[in-house]
Amino acid sequence: MMTPELTDDVEQFRSFLDRSPTPYHAVKEAARRLAAAGFTELLEENAWNLESAGTYFLKRGGSLVAFRLGYGDPWAAGVRVAAAHTDSPALKLKLDGETVSHGLLTMPVEVYGGAIVSTWLDRSLGIAGRVSVFDGRTVSQRLFSTDGPIATVPNLAIHLNRTINEGFEYNKQTHLPVLLDCAQEGEQNGKLRRFVAERLEVAEDAVLDADLLLFDAEPARLLGLGAQLLSSGRIDNLAAASATVRALCRAGTTESTALAVLYNHEEVGSRTSEGADSGLLRSIIERIVIAKGGGREELHRTLARSFLISNDAAHAVHPSYADKHDPSYAPHLNGGPVLKYNGNLRYSTTAETAAYFRNLCRAAGVPVQSFVNRSDIQSGSTVGPMAAAGAELRAVDVGIPILAMHSIREVCGVTDHSAMGRALELFFGASGAAS
Repeated sequence: MMTPELTDDVEQFRSFLDRSPTPYHAVKEAARRLAAAGFTELLEENAWNLESAGTYFLKRGGSLVAFRLGYGDPWAAGVRVAAAHTDSPALKLKLDGETVSHGLLTMPVEVYGGAIVSTWLDRSLGIAGRVSVFDGRTVSQRLFSTDGPIATVPNLAIHLNRTINEGFEYNKQTHLPVLLDCAQEGEQNGKLRRFVAERLEVAEDAVLDADLLLFDAEPARLLGLGAQLLSSGRIDNLAAASATVRALCRAGTTESTALAVLYNHEEVGSRTSEGADSGLLRSIIERIVIAKGGGREELHRTLARSFLISNDAAHAVHPSYADKHDPSYAPHLNGGPVLKYNGNLRYSTTAETAAYFRNLCRAAGVPVQSFVNRSDIQSGSTVGPMAAAGAELRAVDVGIPILAMHSIREVCGVTDHSAMGRALELFFGASGAAS
């Protein structure tokens, strides 16, 4: 049975998932929660006048940075950084590719990231994203969501594809077009664009372009005889994003500056202005140093005293595929946060940085698990190595264990998200420089 505190954590997590069908919506929801906690929004193009112990956030597309200034100078007390990402594998609509065929309106898609494609078929799908709107003078970015289901990608009946259960590879161009509506041959194209314009209450020709993704319209659900599991889309990596934001809001002000960065585009390599392989993190830390009266020397001292926790989902052992894990490194659901190691540094964890996180979890009363891939299976990676290299920070890669990673529906344990949040809250609120 869940305690009231755990129930509150789980409900806030479910709400974050349901309100964040795309990275842009995740940033909006994170910003809403930060503003409610007293954080002030900054614009990158403006001059910054930061107050001691002030709390601030800024948005860059599908990425967000938030920080709580410490009482001390950052070059003396360091910056405690927690990183996550806002994007998840998805199907992205090709907006101008509408086709009417055999009485049905379909639209082709691109596969964003490493999705398990088969899980996207025969689902009730919504459409959400960011729309570029021209008001006659300027172009603005508007968020769009159908909220509920509106589309589906139907499978071919087994009677017409008798070998589908023996293994089938979906052609991403010909098998994945999404079914949007019934339509008559010769009907004017642009039906989705008109639909979006109507929902946004603008003229059709005001919609210049859009980044629109399909999402699973089924809400996050508790599962299990004892409600100890949670099933949802986008647990990778909105679990980390929501825990990080909540921890920053809850943590008190100390000598050290606490900073959360939620990157976009992790699933496609991070090499964008919104991704971890950019100068975003170093740029923000530098501006904090300058605002506190420091210069280049103070920046280097700040980076040397700082620490990064990169938080992304980890592979829980699957009971039907336990042989896919090294038996000594097989994290299980509700077993606590996972330290992620890789000998070729696909993860940033070292013995030094792992010890720091282990001690942090010990102080927070949180159990810790470890994950290393089987030596004959290639490891994935995440934002940690790129963000750490770009900002020259000591770093560790961690995450909560989940099943079905990159499926349209993933599964996690209800206590792991809360445990990670407690560890991050202590990390942000602990006094002194990281050591």
